[in-house]
Amino acid sequence: MVSKKYKVYFRDLQYFRKTALCGDRVTPSKPPVTTPPELSAAPVNWGDVGFDASRCPIRDVLDRVGDKWSMLILIARAEKPVRFNALHRNIPDISKKMLIQSLRAIERDGIVDRTVFAPLPPSVEYTA
Repeated sequence: MVSKKYKVYFRDLQYFRKTALCGDRVTPSKPPVTTPPELSAAPVNWGDVGFDASRCPIRDVLDRVGDKWSMLILIARAEKPVRFNALHRNIPDISKKMLIQSLRAIERDGIVDRTVFAPLPPSVEYTA
């Protein structure tokens, strides 16, 4: 008796052979997907509608968190305030220099707050 796993494999193999031998002449078993008429209209030229891509608010968001490390930093410190070395341990692939630069950039944009504590040695926490 042939198991179900092998039956599926043989069915896929037979389909592959048919498509390889016949090319596009093999018809799929599912009907083709049709687009509703309201979605199939001609594409909109955004300039004609008055849309200016340079003033799009999404562009600002992507400029602030779209680089390689900013999103990882925000995810790593999303739960609670985190110190610098804890961030560095949570994101092991980032160098200290890049972590500092990314933290300064997202702090400058107002996404995180930096709190400096006075005890010796001074410590820093980053919060939302």
